[in-house]
Amino acid sequence: MDIGIISYGAYIPRYRLSGQTLGTAWQKPPAKGEKAIACFDEDSFTLAVESAFAAMEAAPDAHPDSVIFASTTSPYKEKLTSGMLAAVLDLPETARTMDFTNSMRSGTSALLNAAERIKGGFSKTSLLAAADCRTAQPGSDWESFIGDGSASLLLGTKNVIARILENLSISSDFTDIWRKNTDSYINSGDIRFGQEIGYSRLMESAILEILKKSGLKQTDFAKVILVPRDPRTHIGLSQKLGFGKTQMQDDLLNQIGFTGTAHPLVLLCAALETSAPGDKILLASYGDGCDVIILEVTNEIENIRKDKPFQAALSCRKELASYTKFLEFRELLKGQLKIGAEAFTSLIMQNREQDIMVQLKARKCPKCLAILTLRQRVCPLCRASEGFEETRLSRTGRIFTYTQEHYNPTPEPPTTMAVVDLDNGGRLLLQMTDTDADKVQIGMPVRLTYRRMHEAGEFYNYYWKCRGINVIQK
Repeated sequence: MDIGIISYGAYIPRYRLSGQTLGTAWQKPPAKGEKAIACFDEDSFTLAVESAFAAMEAAPDAHPDSVIFASTTSPYKEKLTSGMLAAVLDLPETARTMDFTNSMRSGTSALLNAAERIKGGFSKTSLLAAADCRTAQPGSDWESFIGDGSASLLLGTKNVIARILENLSISSDFTDIWRKNTDSYINSGDIRFGQEIGYSRLMESAILEILKKSGLKQTDFAKVILVPRDPRTHIGLSQKLGFGKTQMQDDLLNQIGFTGTAHPLVLLCAALETSAPGDKILLASYGDGCDVIILEVTNEIENIRKDKPFQAALSCRKELASYTKFLEFRELLKGQLKIGAEAFTSLIMQNREQDIMVQLKARKCPKCLAILTLRQRVCPLCRASEGFEETRLSRTGRIFTYTQEHYNPTPEPPTTMAVVDLDNGGRLLLQMTDTDADKVQIGMPVRLTYRRMHEAGEFYNYYWKCRGINVIQK
């Protein structure tokens, strides 16, 4: 029985902050490339929602019975983010939900856990989503290194595109990079000490051990993914271990930065996009030890990546020209008001409206088949008053009409309020995001995206927004 990846999905936020902009802000030599930046209404949860939808849409016949969320920047310290994710995806309440956190290798550890649960018969299909929105001390060397992103995998035993052949884990109490529960930014010790005694020593030991265990040689791998600790150390390690330059998967540091727990899975998605059936992939992830996984690509890969979904996610970008705007997105400006700080909210109302606010469900009239997105007891078209059926709304549609709101407090004025006619019926009034106001027009195709609206009531309030399809992966 093959156990492995059924499908994959990745989400890279639209905005990019260049090393040149960072260098100018701090009057330092510019770092290379750019990094992906989550919009002001995004966090690790909403990033995970996007990649999870992408993975599930690539395998519509798969029905996850467990959901795993991996991150070091969960929106809550005491609330299960995987449970929130399962609700948005409209999975059954019987789905097992788990959060993996507190380590940069939480993503690969969660991947191994999902595979072991399937092997043990405790799960048939598991969804794993990893995402991070970490923040470095402004002006520090880590600031240009860290980016935001998410990747998701569906694991199971049917239609496997990459089977897991072997794995090995090492646990180490070596203190290298850390963040206390009272810290806003990551901390690190002596750089050289962390590179040599932490990363290089542990990764080399684990990789050599798994090669011995599997009976494979360095030349047997078409793709090698050494998840970086910093911009350079993994390059020297690959040479020391005898891997050729053509075998090494692009680390993407100059394009999106290091995306934390998501980065191993992001790089795995990139590798799968260009692998051929029979290719072997070695994935090594570091953090409080390391995980090493060997996978083999199957013939099923050709059925998944027809539209190059990862490259589409990577190519949708807009440069964030202002460092101050980045600080505003992260709410790091002193005295900055939080979005919707005076907004009304209610846990009771959220529970009552969960069907439309979370699962994006409405009611269908049994008589005229109209889709009702409001809680109406009587159909406004045919006056039917009973027999309404619950239906899930489409996440795509077109703008019926819109207005630009210049007085709504937002880091990205103006706020576009759009009336959207959804494909397959239903109409919603939504805020737009990730779309330039001057590009909005009636009839514009849009896709719904789950975003953070405000923080009233001492908890995060999420709801659906929409964005132009021309600026995201289709």
